[in-house]
Amino acid sequence: MGTDPASFGVHLCVSGTLTTANAAALRQDLVGFVQAFSGSVLELDLADVDEVDQDGLSVILAAHRVLEGRGGRLVLTGVTAPVRRLILSTGMSASFSLGEASLGRGAPVEDPGCILVWP
Repeated sequence: MGTDPASFGVHLCVSGTLTTANAAALRQDLVGFVQAFSGSVLELDLADVDEVDQDGLSVILAAHRVLEGRGGRLVLTGVTAPVRRLILSTGMSASFSLGEASLGRGAPVEDPGCILVWP
């Protein structure tokens, strides 16, 4: 990715689909970034995610666990209705912090503050 993630309050943006078809590549990128991240709060903006399935959600949960394991926090923002329904239906709502922008009003992918744009 070529970006130094060693800061506090980093804003990551993803777009497109987070599904079985691309979960392995997303896991490598996202969890790899999180492992290198030395800050305490990481915001993952999902406003431009079109589709997510349980495999895509498991990648987000893996990133959450890495951060939580060292006292950090993953905050989901821009959570669209379909993503929210999946989080609720899988019983994972207690696992995630939902930020203020979690009503589908997250920053657009073109936001210069975004570090990671998936895909």
